[in-house]
Amino acid sequence: MKLTAVVSTYNRPHLLPRTIACFEAQQYEDRAMVIYDDGGQYIPADCSDGEIHLGPRIVLISTRKREPALGRKRNQNVAHAEEFFPDTEAIVCVDDDDLFLPWHFSASAAALSVAPWSRPSQVLMGRVFGEHWLFQPHLTGCREDPTKNRMFHPAWAIRLDAFKSVGGYPDNESGMEDKTLMLKMEEAGVQDADYLEMGFGPGYIYNWGENNISGMLNRKISEDGSHAWNKLGRAGLEPAELDEWVPPFDLNCPTIAPVVRQRPF
Repeated sequence: MKLTAVVSTYNRPHLLPRTIACFEAQQYEDRAMVIYDDGGQYIPADCSDGEIHLGPRIVLISTRKREPALGRKRNQNVAHAEEFFPDTEAIVCVDDDDLFLPWHFSASAAALSVAPWSRPSQVLMGRVFGEHWLFQPHLTGCREDPTKNRMFHPAWAIRLDAFKSVGGYPDNESGMEDKTLMLKMEEAGVQDADYLEMGFGPGYIYNWGENNISGMLNRKISEDGSHAWNKLGRAGLEPAELDEWVPPFDLNCPTIAPVVRQRPF
């Protein structure tokens, strides 16, 4: 099954290299990535809009024309994925400020082999303290509790036919476009699978560091990370044992290409 990651980025050239490095470290072979920048930060030297091929698997599309809403931008990115990788069978929803572990694509493919929608029940919260990462398990919500939204949209993977059957993201929404897509899929009865139930560990890391625009948890942990889990009130989960994982990128996060520019607006 061909899995194509769709990354919508804007004004984060210092974080995007990490996302690319995580993609390149994936164990799953039949994969591709399409990055859509509507901030004009990666326009070629001749100042024309267009695509930049970062190797055979990765295409970065850069334009100075802003999309009117994030939902439309995400839909356009799915269309780009089909254009550049026409054998795409499923999309992997990746945000440009988060990370994913080397088995995330393999786990997503396993889930998609039994259901049209891969929706993990657990992710990892990650933050850098000096030279070290702190990981904490985080439940995305459970099937037995209807009050849990089971969000963390960038941890999802969706078969293209299921995505299209519900009309994709709402074109006119920003910020809630992922939840609206989720509700449409639930209302349409699109079945989901949890790759943790299939024996995989959490493969997606939510970046709760200072550069995360949402900053959901930034003020809820101590400066050195001590007692962070107690402060989050997740007594049922233990800190993740991932000491063997070395991030495949420079923590200083250099830009991905010398063509990066300041935003022209």
